[in-house]
Amino acid sequence: MSVELIQKLVDVTEMTQKETSQIVKERDMIVPDGKPDMQRVLLLDGKIRMDQIDIQTNRIVYKGQIDVTILYVPEDATAGVVKMTGTIPLEDFMIVEGLEADNRVDFDYEVEHLHWNVLNERKINVKAIIELSVETTRSKEISMVEDISTTAPIQKKTEQVDIVSMMPYKEEKVIVKDELTIPQGKAPIGEILKLVTRIAEEHVKRTPDELVFNGMIEVATLYKTAESDEGAGLEVSTHRIPFSGAVDLPQEDEEVYWDCELDVNPTYVQVNPDYDGEDRIIEIENIVTAKYTTYNNESTEIVDDIYCPGKKVQGKGSSYLVDAHPFNKYLIKTLHMLLYVLLEKQNRNCCSSLKF
Repeated sequence: MSVELIQKLVDVTEMTQKETSQIVKERDMIVPDGKPDMQRVLLLDGKIRMDQIDIQTNRIVYKGQIDVTILYVPEDATAGVVKMTGTIPLEDFMIVEGLEADNRVDFDYEVEHLHWNVLNERKINVKAIIELSVETTRSKEISMVEDISTTAPIQKKTEQVDIVSMMPYKEEKVIVKDELTIPQGKAPIGEILKLVTRIAEEHVKRTPDELVFNGMIEVATLYKTAESDEGAGLEVSTHRIPFSGAVDLPQEDEEVYWDCELDVNPTYVQVNPDYDGEDRIIEIENIVTAKYTTYNNESTEIVDDIYCPGKKVQGKGSSYLVDAHPFNKYLIKTLHMLLYVLLEKQNRNCCSSLKF
């Protein structure tokens, strides 16, 4: 007595690796000519800028730099706060066993800690601890039993299963330019010491044809005021810049969920004079990045249970950890590797069953 399995091939997203690592990078930086000697560091800030990420077999190769900003007090206290900048090169690789070049990789990096040591009044050593994290997934084709064909008196029970698959992440970049004016109640700009941007009041809407996003870029500027009879001081000014964008993304019938993350980075900052000749205009250019994806659902009917009166039914299969939804994971159990009926005679009054 033979049993023929009628199988259906389904594409699923399988998680393969999740790794974290820490690296340490350091560099000696020299106070530029024309700036006073360093006495005490007030602020050390660093931001990673990746220029290249290459996915290879068993490793991720990356190249970029850490942009470092240092605010310090010079020996001559009347000079106020002084700003200097520098970079720490990044060119390294991270070992990820089992990684293939065609895997989908989520590679995150951030500066976890910065430490400085003033070597002398013209040199400072900067050490950065960087945390790297990677999650890899791959598309896998699995077979699921959707029916059986046999002349034996085998009974079956079917179940409706929803397979949710995530599409690859894509990015849309929008350039946002504006001129920010320092109000008359504040002193004009002598030098920008630090500028911070973030997304505020973001709104993302899904329409049948596109993904629409908008919001505000909040800009906070710490600057040293221009020299006056009272000397140079520190001021903080905040502004908001509106932005909007859209992505052509026709909605498919199988779509059940979408996700979109917004981020902003300033790419150009320039101080210009106003009509009175005072440096009160900040010309700024930002890039807003929308990282988005969609999740599609495929409903299919599979065999959930079979049994045969008087016969012993055995099965063997596999379990897969599948990316089903951004909020959870679940196991898809498939018993497609081996399924057979043993012909040994059993008590005709008993039934053996197999649960998938």
